[in-house]
Amino acid sequence: MEARGLALGGIVSLAGIGLHTFTDFNLHIPANMVLFTVVLCLTLVMATYRKS
Repeated sequence: MEARGLALGGIVSLAGIGLHTFTDFNLHIPANMVLFTVVLCLTLVMATYRKS
């Protein structure tokens, strides 16, 4: 259940960064691109997480 919440939070975060990129060239700054990539990877891991 916690993995779903973390995945949803990551998706909302990615949507916010994506929306901000349309108004400002946010992802041209390397630190912001690294943050976007880390959040994307963590979101993918949480979205595919299966409890064994």
